[in-house]
Amino acid sequence: RAWSEVARAWHPDAFAGHELGGLEELLVQVLDKVNAAYRVLSKPEKRRAYLAFLLQRHAEGRRKPDVDPEAEIALKRGERALRLRRVREAIRAFQDAAERNPREPEYLAMLAFATLRDPALEPEERPRAAARVARKALSLDHRCVRALVALALAEEAEGDVASARRRLLAALK
Repeated sequence: RAWSEVARAWHPDAFAGHELGGLEELLVQVLDKVNAAYRVLSKPEKRRAYLAFLLQRHAEGRRKPDVDPEAEIALKRGERALRLRRVREAIRAFQDAAERNPREPEYLAMLAFATLRDPALEPEERPRAAARVARKALSLDHRCVRALVALALAEEAEGDVASARRRLLAALK
């Protein structure tokens, strides 16, 4: 869908009523790059290789543990499932991501968010379980904003509004 929207916006025919001059060649080059990106991102193997390349390039010069492309894909799968309100599917994907890279607090933070809505848990157990996961994420990085927000939501659901407020203020800082 994104490819289609960008291709329509940048296709030279979209500017048929205008005099483009030298810009037509530029539009064709942009469209070629968009099509090349689509060819890479539309195939799972090529997408994984490209993600691995980006992660390697991003991590160069930093002392951060290597990121597993499969974990990143699981994270994206979980985010999509959460948006579609498929909570159990999202939890499985976030658990997969966290198992693949247990040192990444963002994976655990997203798992905490999903745990707050886990239909397999009793409603009164959800905030406690989410708080445990969020605290584990914060033990890896005490500045992880998502984990702070997830913990604040869990505390608020348990009735501890004052702690939730402090957490959210800390996250805002």
